[in-house]
Amino acid sequence: MSQTELSILANVSPSSIGDYAACPLRAVLDADFPRPEKPQFQCYKDFGTICHWQTHYIMGLTPKETRPDDRVWESARQTPDVPNTPANFFARVELCATLAKEIVETATPGKQWKAEVKAYSKQWLAARVGRKGDNVGFGGSVDLLASDNSVLWDFKFVGAKKVPLDSDINPRFRPDTGVTSVGNAGVKNVYVWQCGSYHILTKAPKANIVWVGRDGRAKSYVSMDWSSDRGRAFADSIKGFLSFVDSPLFRTSAWPNRADHCDDCTHKDICPAWMVSNAQGTGLQKAAAAIKQLDEILAAAKPTMVYDYHKPQNLVGGYPPLPPPPIPQAEDSSTMLPPPPPPPPDPTFTL
Repeated sequence: MSQTELSILANVSPSSIGDYAACPLRAVLDADFPRPEKPQFQCYKDFGTICHWQTHYIMGLTPKETRPDDRVWESARQTPDVPNTPANFFARVELCATLAKEIVETATPGKQWKAEVKAYSKQWLAARVGRKGDNVGFGGSVDLLASDNSVLWDFKFVGAKKVPLDSDINPRFRPDTGVTSVGNAGVKNVYVWQCGSYHILTKAPKANIVWVGRDGRAKSYVSMDWSSDRGRAFADSIKGFLSFVDSPLFRTSAWPNRADHCDDCTHKDICPAWMVSNAQGTGLQKAAAAIKQLDEILAAAKPTMVYDYHKPQNLVGGYPPLPPPPIPQAEDSSTMLPPPPPPPPDPTFTL
């Protein structure tokens, strides 16, 4: 296997597989033209790292000696929406970690937990090399896994507006891309693929996501049942896509796909689908129509992405009730579809 093919495999992880399933060509382009680091976003990543560690620590799962180093703490303190004085910053971290812990213990009471569980398998992407240079196969680290393997949790410490709320979950039509989107927050497709990957690797039948806002107030969670018929079908699609990535034909048959994921892609200048979709002129419009027909043909060959969007249940009201904060509204409420029916009391949704 060539070095470039190994680079493709190295980039495919539980957190990235959803992006590559949405646009297989992106996996090839990311390997051939690595995305540049964006140092302006490092502070957000480091804040999440610290909150992950602090949550594990107050749950009694992580030794104090494994505390992130001073560089990570200094970087995280530069996050714009958190206080940067040492005492106030640590208080915010402690608050966010406490909210995550409360959600886990309320939604899944009586469980014993293991933190940062290394879940890898050479059944898929057997030649894949990890960050430390060792041959590990496909996999990653699970934030929390129950000792009885019944459920796992993934933490998302994000900006308060990224925590799923009503206006973010309601789908709306985007005329610029021609697709229905749930907006910038919510149960993103990539999150479903990530949880499905962890389910495949751990065999845990349920996978939960908890969101906690960096403001220390907004919080939400959602549960995915992978033992359902649709859950098993989705898991089979993930396995099928992994087999496709591992095949010798992947580089030559990986296709581009235009959708919301194009917004933050760094390969627009060389992506054929993006260039055609933005083309002008009669000849290029005909080419765009041909590409659209090709998309429809290829869609039948793609792994079926079965995912439902449901309103996650906020615990204890989410935001403090006095005074209630304004509920974020969609940018263009006139384009919103009617809201979905109210969810059942159980916060679990079935794939």
